[in-house]
Amino acid sequence: MKTVEELLKHRYNRRFGDKWDRVAKQFDYYDMIQFAEDFAAQKETEIREAFADFYAAKGCGCCADHEGLEKAGNRLGELLNAARFDDDSGVDWWQYRKGGE
Repeated sequence: MKTVEELLKHRYNRRFGDKWDRVAKQFDYYDMIQFAEDFAAQKETEIREAFADFYAAKGCGCCADHEGLEKAGNRLGELLNAARFDDDSGVDWWQYRKGGE
């Protein structure tokens, strides 16, 4: 697994060419790493909360909250940049299943 430093360097160099060392000297390098770590932690919290909402709305067959399930599924899809159906009727979760269809 790559470190945050390695990921930032790779992403920056892919986008702007091999200028990481010059940029790291101009900006506080550690602030950039802290920003990336904070952003990742925030996204993890948001995804965890969205999944909890999704799971809670699922309920059982007699008490499922279908509107809440759809809303939570759409929120998860937005956070994870998941593809939507062509007719925009919801998130196409089927394409992400382990083992395909």
